[in-house]
Amino acid sequence: MKQLQTWQGTATKLLALLIILPLALAAANSAAAGGPDDPPVHPEKHGREFRSLDEAVAAGKLDAELVDTLSSEGSIEAIVTFESADILDEAELAAPEGPERAKAIIDAASGKFAERKGRALGHHKHSELVKDYENLPLSLVRFRSEGALLAFLNSDEVSGVRANGRGTTALDQSLPLVRVTRADGARLISQTGAGTYVAVIDTGVDYRRTAFGSCSAPGVPSTCKVFRSFHFQNTSDCELVSANGGPGSELHGTNVAGIITGVAPGTRILDFDVFSYDAASDSCYYDDDYVVSAIKETIAWKKAGYDIRAINMSLGYSGTRLGACPGSIYTSVFDLARRVGILPVVASGNDGFSDGVAYPACTPGAVSVGAVYDDPCEIGAPGSCETFGLAFYWQYYAQAPNCSESVYPLERDRVTCFSNSGPSLSLLAPGWRITAAGVTMGGTSQAAPHVAGAAAVLASARPTATADAIQWALVNNGKVVRDYRNGQENRRLDVYSALDSLLNRPVDTTAPVASEPVHAIPFDFQAVTSATSTIPVTISWSASDRGGIAQYSVYRSVNSGAWTMVTLADPKQTSVSSPHTAGVTYSYAVRAKDLTGNWSVWKYDTFTVRTYQENSSAISYSAGWTSVAKSDAYGGFEKTSSYQNFINVGGYAGCATPYSSQPVAQLKFTGENVMLIAPLTTDGGQATVFLDGQCIGDYYLRATTRTARQTILSLNVDNPTATHTLAVYAGGTGRTSIDAFIVVQ
Repeated sequence: MKQLQTWQGTATKLLALLIILPLALAAANSAAAGGPDDPPVHPEKHGREFRSLDEAVAAGKLDAELVDTLSSEGSIEAIVTFESADILDEAELAAPEGPERAKAIIDAASGKFAERKGRALGHHKHSELVKDYENLPLSLVRFRSEGALLAFLNSDEVSGVRANGRGTTALDQSLPLVRVTRADGARLISQTGAGTYVAVIDTGVDYRRTAFGSCSAPGVPSTCKVFRSFHFQNTSDCELVSANGGPGSELHGTNVAGIITGVAPGTRILDFDVFSYDAASDSCYYDDDYVVSAIKETIAWKKAGYDIRAINMSLGYSGTRLGACPGSIYTSVFDLARRVGILPVVASGNDGFSDGVAYPACTPGAVSVGAVYDDPCEIGAPGSCETFGLAFYWQYYAQAPNCSESVYPLERDRVTCFSNSGPSLSLLAPGWRITAAGVTMGGTSQAAPHVAGAAAVLASARPTATADAIQWALVNNGKVVRDYRNGQENRRLDVYSALDSLLNRPVDTTAPVASEPVHAIPFDFQAVTSATSTIPVTISWSASDRGGIAQYSVYRSVNSGAWTMVTLADPKQTSVSSPHTAGVTYSYAVRAKDLTGNWSVWKYDTFTVRTYQENSSAISYSAGWTSVAKSDAYGGFEKTSSYQNFINVGGYAGCATPYSSQPVAQLKFTGENVMLIAPLTTDGGQATVFLDGQCIGDYYLRATTRTARQTILSLNVDNPTATHTLAVYAGGTGRTSIDAFIVVQ
């Protein structure tokens, strides 16, 4: 018998390009692994109906700004995100290995997405489709009433309704630093990214420049590195505005594409111009609608057989600092991209934050990229270059929030003061003063394309490598750089080492080893009333694999019913917490996938949470107990004893020996864990607890104010199939009360 715990007291958007790594649940060997029968094709129900838009906002399913806009303007246009992981799981399971796999996944998923969108759009006459993002689990929808919006929000096939947000761009020595070339310019690696494509979602690319082949048009001549160009903006082209001497974006997209082709001279660029120029504010901006449309086109080109291996997004919401944003409209989009071999790379942002990255770099599945200084001469070495380096710094970054440098000369591989950092940052790359395609710029926007180009290089070297495997090689090789602001350590991009790791690491054919999931009730929770009868339960799991875990797949069954998928905010998270209904049997199935696509066998956990209120027939009371009505009690009543034995142990250091006349309450139960729920009161006494005759401890029940439904103790029990007795003796110098017992079976 092990005592788990005892307790005394009160229970208690900007310019950049990044990517991390979300995957969802693929079931390649489900039958062979003995996985859940009847794999679900519908997402897990969210378990409640929203009665108001405010409730949906509080639950994280609706952006708050949409409520105000609907109220003031009478209608809104919003991006609806649909549940997708279950569809992608099914598509992956059926897709063949080989060159047609990506097309098969996209074909299968897009049809299911269309069905799901159609069902949702049929909910209410006051909603209408504005734009369908083909092949993606998103739609742009106009809502003309609160009822129409609520109908969508209450659909279990809708994961969120998000504002069509607006973002901006952000403000030659780098290739030797990331070991693509030697100092003399000769390439260290033979791989060039030949045969691959990189999508650049930015301000447009000036394909006429020498760096891209002096093209007369995209794809002309056939050696032009800019394969195609697409324009989504609705006003003046930002790239042309700046090219003609206007303020615009200072050829931001041209510089970004030039960095990619510098790292991977054999890759070709799909140029997506999503930015518009606003003369009133003298600035360039994008809407999420344009970016999603660009990704939609990227997926269509992938389906058509073009080997697109990365998406570069050097853009974002300036001023946002987020550790993670699982509700992002890009979560399911990045998930689909990764499943078909495309790595989403996003800049972390240039606000100088050390505790979070910008949106959408925070999105699960993004590889988020921060910046380091690269060439010492251009950042403060003695001589004329020091003057230029500092002038560049003051011109671009001195007025940025949280950005100041006091150490000169600045050091190579020092994290730049403007680079956003935080737990979701994936990788670092040069971003100080990068000259590419005849344009010099600096920022995390310049760091990200180094990584996108590297992904193309690695993919050309090993075409069968998954997005996970390429990311693993990128983020686990290279110099470790410690951020002086927060102590966080990340690798700085090293293409040579990453390539060597990818090519020379033996192909992993060994499946991960997953452990059985474990359930636990948080000790410090306050039991809810019997009207709702739910108990918080945390399910945790783990797995081991030599190459690392890429994702977990989690399913749940209720009372032996069909298996439903549990949506994970992060594909690599190892626990979920949610309310569980008392008296209901829950089963969880978990498996793990490694970076090369091997799946573990399923592991299971089954349990039931039972609650015994103070009047349960499973509890026997001796003389001295009285039933007292308490509105804040678990079932509206408590059993109370005023017996005092004047022993004040003051906690659970020892066990006071009960007197023969001492009131006792005894629970007979079978299970693996038992919990005592009681109030803390101003006149609280003491409870002495025994389990099967063995003293567990004395528990002091007094507090300065009454606090109902507190967890007083939680015990793990040996031999869970046997019948056990938990005895609670009243005593001390005050009133001892019992509210309920909770047993996990």
